[in-house]
Amino acid sequence: MSARLNLLGFGAVTAVGLTAAQTCAAIRASITGFADSGFFHHNPAPVPLIAAQVPLGPPPEEDETFDRLARLAAAAIQGCLADSGVDPNQTAFLLNWREPFRTDADLDGRDTSLLAAIEETLGLRFHRVSRAIRGGKAGGFMMIQESRELLTSGVVSACVTGGVDSYLNADDVIRFEKVYRIKREGVIRGFIPGEGAAFIAVGSPGRIWNRNTGARGEILGVGLATEDPSVTVLSDGHPTGRGLQRALEATIQDAGIEESLIDFRVSDQNGEAYQSNEATLALSRFYRTHREECPLWLPAASVGEIGAAAGPLQVMMAAIAMEKGYAPGALAMCEGSSDEGLRAGCLIARAVPSPQSL
Repeated sequence: MSARLNLLGFGAVTAVGLTAAQTCAAIRASITGFADSGFFHHNPAPVPLIAAQVPLGPPPEEDETFDRLARLAAAAIQGCLADSGVDPNQTAFLLNWREPFRTDADLDGRDTSLLAAIEETLGLRFHRVSRAIRGGKAGGFMMIQESRELLTSGVVSACVTGGVDSYLNADDVIRFEKVYRIKREGVIRGFIPGEGAAFIAVGSPGRIWNRNTGARGEILGVGLATEDPSVTVLSDGHPTGRGLQRALEATIQDAGIEESLIDFRVSDQNGEAYQSNEATLALSRFYRTHREECPLWLPAASVGEIGAAAGPLQVMMAAIAMEKGYAPGALAMCEGSSDEGLRAGCLIARAVPSPQSL
């Protein structure tokens, strides 16, 4: 069993809230951020589309994608730092964003530049081990695993990790609309393009960072797996669910708990037929213990498809729900699937009060 992590603080900006608390409250109330987007009418062949836009700064059609991502991420990280009280100089900043197949002339090859732009916007510098990956929806869980390794080795005293993404740009709209993945007239099983940023601060158990609240939750385990490229959503194959099944099995093995203890699920399913079919296949093999119910929460139903920000948003939704007492249990499984094949699971538990925080 590996070392556990304490959740120290949260920050988010989405179409339904400019803080983690606002976002989670809106999702709990089934509020959606969906509206007709005039931006898409500027395409060569205008198609009216519904989108979920963050009400922050210039609208996407007037904003360069790189600048918008830096602005969204900085706003979410600022909230996360204020919520957690960690020292940026002793904190690793681990950034996850869009997968490589989503090419964009404004973004390609600018991983390091995006990190620097976010730090410049915030007016601070994180620890030198900070880095970025392009892992997509499940990449946030990979960065949680890397955070654990950094904390265990003592390289840093805390990590701020999460993701930022936006599908509200011409390249992505054309890319996904062309293959019938965006929900619109004639495409019932598609996703609603969105944007957002979500970040969590994590630290090793036993160290109290926030004197007011102590730990906000606990990460018990993380599991990663890869789906066969011939059956991902980018291929012509059909989903098998094997990759997601392996990721969930790796998660409970990592945590050292039984599948029967899981009370509810938080998934990055976005309305596409592929993901719902994959989940059905994977979960019918993984959840083998009888339950009267196992509630499923779908944040995309409120915020749309937010890509690389989906994982950390799932984590904070589960943790905040347990903290505030409206969760349907004390143990949640977060499930993530990236387009290119990365699959992940992450177990979130209610925080155990420390004697120092009582």
